[in-house]
Amino acid sequence: MDVIQKIAKLKEKYGYTTRQLAIKSGIAQSTLQSILKEGKIPSIPTLQRICENGFGITLSQFFEDEEQPQNEINPAINELLSIINKLPKKKVIALTKFLKEIFETHDY
Repeated sequence: MDVIQKIAKLKEKYGYTTRQLAIKSGIAQSTLQSILKEGKIPSIPTLQRICENGFGITLSQFFEDEEQPQNEINPAINELLSIINKLPKKKVIALTKFLKEIFETHDY
C-alpha cells in the first residue's frame, strides 16, 4: 500500500473528513486535498504532522507492516509533542532540563 492510500485508509478508520484531518494535523486543507485527490506525495514533515497530530501514531508506526498491530500514542503525549514541536530550540532544552529535574527529585 502506498503512502497516499495509507493516509486515506487511516482517515477512513478514524472517521475524519478531509477538513477534520487538516485541522487536527495543523496543515492546510488544500495541502491535504492535493495529497489525497491529486496524488501529491507529502513531504516527510507534512507526513509526520499527519501521523502524529492527526492519527496519534509515529512515522515508524505508519510504515510498519499492516500485519502487526499499531500502538497509538497516548493522547496526553500526543498533545505534549504537538506543543513541543512549536517551541523554539532554547525552550525545548529548558523544558527537557526541567522534566529531568522533576523526574530525578521525585519517586515514581
